[in-house]
Amino acid sequence: MFLLSLCASLILPAPVAAQPANPIDPAAVLALSDNYFTTQTEAGNIPGAFVVVMQRDRTLVHKAYGLADIDSETPMDANGGIYRLASVSKSLTNIAAYLLFRDRGLSLDDDIRKYLPDVAIDDSFAAPITIAQLMNHTDGFEEDYAKSLFMGDKAPSIMDYLQNVQPKRIFPPGAQLTYGSYGSILLGQIIANITGQSFEDYMDSAFFAPLLMTDTSFQQPMPGEIRARLFTEYRRNPDDKFTPVPLIGVAGSPAGAAYASGDDIVKLVRFFSTRGRGFLSGAEFEELITPTYSPTEGVPGITPAFFEHWLNGQTLMIRDGDGAEFRSRLVLIPDQDIALYLFYNTGDSKVRNDFLNAFMDRFFADPAPAPTSTADMPEGLSGSFRPIQANRSGLTKIQRLFVGGIRVIANGDRISIDPGEHGDVYGGFETKQVYRPIGGGVFQQENGPERVAFYSDPDSGQLFLASGRGYHGVFQRKVWWESGALNLAVALYWTLVLLAALGVFLVALVNRLRAKKRPVAAAISAMHWVLGGSVVLALIYVIAVNYILLVGDGDGFAFGIPVYFFAISDSIRWFIALPYLFVAGAFLALGLMISARGTMSGKGRFAMASVVLALILLGWQGWIWNLWA
Repeated sequence: MFLLSLCASLILPAPVAAQPANPIDPAAVLALSDNYFTTQTEAGNIPGAFVVVMQRDRTLVHKAYGLADIDSETPMDANGGIYRLASVSKSLTNIAAYLLFRDRGLSLDDDIRKYLPDVAIDDSFAAPITIAQLMNHTDGFEEDYAKSLFMGDKAPSIMDYLQNVQPKRIFPPGAQLTYGSYGSILLGQIIANITGQSFEDYMDSAFFAPLLMTDTSFQQPMPGEIRARLFTEYRRNPDDKFTPVPLIGVAGSPAGAAYASGDDIVKLVRFFSTRGRGFLSGAEFEELITPTYSPTEGVPGITPAFFEHWLNGQTLMIRDGDGAEFRSRLVLIPDQDIALYLFYNTGDSKVRNDFLNAFMDRFFADPAPAPTSTADMPEGLSGSFRPIQANRSGLTKIQRLFVGGIRVIANGDRISIDPGEHGDVYGGFETKQVYRPIGGGVFQQENGPERVAFYSDPDSGQLFLASGRGYHGVFQRKVWWESGALNLAVALYWTLVLLAALGVFLVALVNRLRAKKRPVAAAISAMHWVLGGSVVLALIYVIAVNYILLVGDGDGFAFGIPVYFFAISDSIRWFIALPYLFVAGAFLALGLMISARGTMSGKGRFAMASVVLALILLGWQGWIWNLWA
């Protein structure tokens, strides 16, 4: 049906379409693009860029800027160059699923288990997950992005991935926006199970071929001929110089593996600027761009294929793609029949935001921005927040301490949101921003259009913050034990105490071997040996955990990714079982210390109690961050 629809559109004359509400001068768009991206490349902010802008069937911009590879001085190629779509791939996966379910007469409200008989789905919640919830990212799964990545020339199949990676459901389906890759990977396998083809082959033959996109695919790893036309990714260093980074593939291909030539991207952008002409009816296109979920009133929602954004009086559909060190963006302005795609080969998200703002300000300036409200300021909003989909069940839970967090600071009649030095991707917070309340827990950016909203869970009272920008990230206030400052202080305490205790234990051992140690009570002697052994085990554990997290395990990497993201091998698993021993030793020593308290000095009791506390705190940190076997 999908292919027949296209053939009919090519044979029969297309219906005469209404003129766009605001036809744009191609020369003006090209001038804006040239000025912006030439400035960015010449200033050394980005190595290179690629831009396509279309309005209905008219190509307004199709151009490349700067360099695809700095060392060889290879320029970006607007025609044959290969560009990775990253998470823009999710929109293509969703649309392909939508068309397949339409053509097969299936329901998007079906339970996903109906189509995944060989995939184990966590059953933490009784309510089933639907196809529609996979599409709008409300499936409720925790996320662990690194598990969908690989390096080198060997990529796991989607089914291999799903049999080895089984995240927990941390929210009931439909309750929260838990943006991530796992739901898209499940959707890709559903497509494969329904069609009897691999997901990648189906997309090649049933989606890209009808669009005449013969230089586009999800196949991983990339064929050598494709790799030869691929850009190089660059990390921008503090000295403003660029360092190349290795290619990281996407093992869960439906979530982010798509790549296309510059000419094929023009065809893809035309698909959207013509509202899916030949594939989708007007009502079907509207269904794909109509929000099916919003975390709360007053902020943009999520559609089956895009994230809704409000800017300069226009409703935009946006899907961003973030690679290790490249950025892509697909934008639809449905009321203006405009679609654009932009790409550049370094990891600065600000570039794409600034270009879109410049484009909207030039061609769709809002003549009457909404005045800032004087709504009352809610209380109790200050604190540290983290993305709600952050991993809870694996070793990567510890990443909560280092990445993805924001801090909310209430100050009088406004709040500031500070993402820290490196910014935040999920909520689109690049730098510290100020917001004012406009009512109902909704805040609007001071001197800007962006909104955030606070809302509480009626059962737990947990406070959430929903962003109307970026990936529409939802954040929840950190609980006390997630505090970075607290965890740092605890880690410093047990590090210093255990190292000091190790020194004392070694000195005592040497003295005993030299027969210089005076006799002590049996209970005290036993306590010393138990504590000394526990300290040694604790420090071995600390070294093992740091080795696993920073270096690897066994071969070090699985598909190029540190294996602790996946699982701990049997050869090293016993190292992270050591807390059972040293925590038990700490409590045994505590019992011995209590029994011998009458024969110990106050100074001795304090020293021993400090070591016991250090061992217990180390065990506690290992427990809460899933660092126990």
